[in-house]
Formats: sequence, structure tokens, C-alpha cells
Amino acid sequence: MQWIMDDAPLFRHVYGAGNVIADPARVFNLWSTEFKAMHKENACFVLTCHPFISGRASRVQLLEDLVKFIRRERGVWFATCEEVARWHDSQRGATRRR
Repeated sequence: MQWIMDDAPLFRHVYGAGNVIADPARVFNLWSTEFKAMHKENACFVLTCHPFISGRASRVQLLEDLVKFIRRERGVWFATCEEVARWHDSQRGATRRR
């Protein structure tokens, strides 16, 4: 988990911490920029989203827009944790067979 990839520090309203809730457009810019950089490095882009934080209409729209943005890139794989684990195991097995 990385704070930049977590919805909580961006959207959670914390008294005494500036009392600022991020604009979804600003978060889209942050996450899409992070995705572009990670995609360039062939890295794994994993968001941490809490339903009680990102379950608001404007934030759901943000996530839908982000998915559309990400789907435009070549070579992107949307996967469950189980699919990633199976892929990882298959790679380890391929390495052992060499």
C-alpha cells in the first residue's frame, strides 16, 4: 500500500488536519499521472479504495473515468488478486524448469 494510491488520505475529512477534502478532478490528475509513470515502468498499479470513502457519487465517477483512461493504454491487465497470485506462481514455476 502506498499513500499516494490510497483514497483515505485524499478524501477523508480529518479535523485539525487542514479540514480539506480533495477535489475528485485533482485526484484523477494525481492517479492518472501516477498510472502513466507506472505503466511506463511496466509496474503494478494498485489503488486502495474504501467503500465508505470512495462510495460517493463524484468519487465513483472519478473511478469510472480513471478505468476508461487506463483502458486506452496497450498492455494493461485488469486482474483480481487471485489472478495475479496464479500468474506469479506460474512465473516461479517457469523459472524452476529452466
